[in-house]
Amino acid sequence: MSAQILELILSELKTINVRLGHVDDRIGTIENRIGSLEDRFDKLEIRFDSLEDRFDKLEENQLFMKQAIIDLSETVNRLEEKVDRHYAELSADNRFLNRRIADVELEIEHLKQ
Repeated sequence: MSAQILELILSELKTINVRLGHVDDRIGTIENRIGSLEDRFDKLEIRFDSLEDRFDKLEENQLFMKQAIIDLSETVNRLEEKVDRHYAELSADNRFLNRRIADVELEIEHLKQ
């Protein structure tokens, strides 16, 4: 009877051992999946870091562009002021020349008479 009990125990131990093998296989599969997920996560972290770097560069470029726009606006304002001054000077010169032309035309009329 004790041989039968030992055989029964041995049979149960073999069944348990087979089941543990299956569990061990499942654990290995899960570990592989975890490793794959960790690899994916690492790749995502690298991509995220790259995107952060790009975003930082875009922010720097945006600040540069804003300053460039401010500088251009100031330059345009200075040029407009110069144009306005030159226009005023030319207008004054034109009025003076028109008066001189009118004076000369009057003198010509007087000389013709």
